[in-house]
Amino acid sequence: MDPRRYAAARDVALRDAIERVVLAFPGYGYRRVTHALVRDGWAVNHKRVLRVMRQEALLCEVRRRFVPTTDSSHGYRRYPNLLAGLTLVRPDQAWVAEIVRTQRTKAHGLTAGAGGNDGADFHLTVRDDHAVTQ
Repeated sequence: MDPRRYAAARDVALRDAIERVVLAFPGYGYRRVTHALVRDGWAVNHKRVLRVMRQEALLCEVRRRFVPTTDSSHGYRRYPNLLAGLTLVRPDQAWVAEIVRTQRTKAHGLTAGAGGNDGADFHLTVRDDHAVTQ
């Protein structure tokens, strides 16, 4: 038998095996499909399975559920954006910080910062004895 025909027949058989696994388990990606094929006795690696799944459009598309993280329908006062009409003309002209009130045992704390990893954030804690630390 011609090696090219043998390879083509083997690829068709692999595609059929991949399709059977994907139809049985629609949420499986190429890694889990590869493991299922290896369990079934196929000697195939993940790169080849991924290539075949891309060619045959068999990759799973998981639709993520939107989870809202902000409750905008609260009864608290909304503060105006004081920087809305400001045109910035020099560096460090406007600084924005987020202040979050957290409750701790025997202490009330405020955490403020720009949210970056540059070390500019600070932590201010007000203790019960009214001593302020920074």
